Amino acid sequence: MDRQAGRRAGTWRQGLVLLGMAGLLLLIASRCAERPAPPPHPGAALAESYCGNCHLVPDPGDLPVHIWKD
Repeated sequence: MDRQAGRRAGTWRQGLVLLGMAGLLLLIASRCAERPAPPPHPGAALAESYCGNCHLVPDPGDLPVHIWKD
């Protein structure tokens, strides 16, 4: 009887380890899933409508910060 109890305990541990590994794999896969793009900033829509009427809207990285603030 002791051998069977030991086998059952070993099988139980193996099952628990496999379940834990499967859970970890699912967690990693869910974190690596492609996420949707964040919604555009409201200021970007305002700049597009205000500046885009007359000319192409400049990329914010093309202009110094003090121009955007003034």
